[in-house]
Amino acid sequence: MVKARKKSISLLITLVFLLSVLLPAGAAFAADPAKIIFTTREGVDPDPDEPQNLGFVKISDLEVCDVVYVEVSLPKYVDWQTEPPSTDIDDYISLYDDSGQLVNNAATFVDGDEDEYVVYFDDPAMFGDDAYIKAVFQNVIVGNSAPDDIVAKVTVKGVEDGLKVWEISKDCKIGVQGDFEVTVTAEDPKTVTVGTGQAIADITIKENLPGALASGDTFTLTLPSGFEWVEADIDDGRYGLDATSTTDGDELTVTITGESITFADEITISGVIRVYPNAPEGDVEVEVVGDLEDAEFEDTTVVVARLGETAAEISVEDTSDDTIYQADYGKEIDAVKLEPTGSFSEGDKLTLTLSTGCRWYLDRTNFPDIDGVAFIGTYDDNKGLWLELTDAAEDLDELTLEGLLVATLPDAPVGDIKVTVGGDY
Repeated sequence: MVKARKKSISLLITLVFLLSVLLPAGAAFAADPAKIIFTTREGVDPDPDEPQNLGFVKISDLEVCDVVYVEVSLPKYVDWQTEPPSTDIDDYISLYDDSGQLVNNAATFVDGDEDEYVVYFDDPAMFGDDAYIKAVFQNVIVGNSAPDDIVAKVTVKGVEDGLKVWEISKDCKIGVQGDFEVTVTAEDPKTVTVGTGQAIADITIKENLPGALASGDTFTLTLPSGFEWVEADIDDGRYGLDATSTTDGDELTVTITGESITFADEITISGVIRVYPNAPEGDVEVEVVGDLEDAEFEDTTVVVARLGETAAEISVEDTSDDTIYQADYGKEIDAVKLEPTGSFSEGDKLTLTLSTGCRWYLDRTNFPDIDGVAFIGTYDDNKGLWLELTDAAEDLDELTLEGLLVATLPDAPVGDIKVTVGGDY
């Protein structure tokens, strides 16, 4: 009987021991006395001579107590440019009430040097349940030997009646070293035709880290021969990155005017170009050259459009009785007839280029009245004629360009006058 009783006692002791392991004192279920969160500045570039702004630390949900002490320390080879002073401590750490308003001079400076400080706040809870403390890391010198991950240690202590009643610490990654890089890409190329107002694929300038693109950074986007910029709209980034643009012929200059904050950002350029009749067919490549203060960027090219071949059956009708001599002018050539494989559209452009020694003798005053056709102008020393189709052309199955006048140079070759027809139809 005695042995049996002892066995029961030993089982009871075992159960109590197991419960004490599985269910320790109530602290396991208690909330932390404060909540500490932080932000991280990415892409920090060590520079012993240039102060930088890193992330910040927010301390909230403070358990009620008489006094809250905050100790902040930086890692080795990372220092504040100026030691935290006993005055203007708000430049380093400050208190905000539950409406988010700064409580001036709420922190009392205790001690500190170039890489750490201690302050205290009297009863922060009096400023509301949502009051919080914010420690900022501005004007910080990051030395060449600083760790890749810049971690500040933040310790918060609650004091009641002169006794410490709680304490919490956290390692806060306020910065990460890394190289700034920028890339430029374009969406799928758009098909363009000869003429103005030709939309091209959107171009995106993207940074890999926040702050990689600095105010004053520029990009020059150059079109190939035969193309010019008309305009460019810039869709600014979501996190502070923005830019302006200016056009000058075949060059578009994009200048960064606002830097990203917290997150890496991007801008998108929506461009409109002018395509001249002598522009080469095929891919339209834009050369992109960057002039950046901090970020690495490799000059590149992006394909933004394609200028395709025309498709139409072209013939000549004998409509002119004029005999044309060398050094002649104001003479009418035979009609040029176009029958497209598809259909004509308003805004389509036509080009007619004369053979060697011949020039168009046309302007807006003497251009013939041709149904569905409007005169744009001549180019290339009057060797080329540029026309645009009107809405009337959409109802036509063919176009007959009749009444076109030419002039010849004194050394024009004797023989046939040839016309090369191009455009989009």
